[in-house]
Amino acid sequence: DPAIVGRGHITKEEAEEYLIGRIEAIQNDVQTKLSVPVTDTQLVALISFYYNLGPGNFNNIADRINDGRVKEAGDAILLYDKCNGKPLKGLSDRRREEQHLFNL
Repeated sequence: DPAIVGRGHITKEEAEEYLIGRIEAIQNDVQTKLSVPVTDTQLVALISFYYNLGPGNFNNIADRINDGRVKEAGDAILLYDKCNGKPLKGLSDRRREEQHLFNL
């Protein structure tokens, strides 16, 4: 957030408050963009995915879910593990965890 960066620092409490607000906003956007119900663990996985990758990439997953292609959506989560075209271990690990939650 440019406002936080401009200040140069924030307290732990401010950081936690900001994070909670950010997650709540993402959750609202995720739920708005889904036209079908998802499980609690799917919602958590989708919030994590959105938080890390943004709304454009999330829309690709949401479109699959809304079209009834839920398994394909879960599989597609794993596609988002690259930087400059190369898979990164940290991103691969994160995507596997998100996919695991999504498939519970």
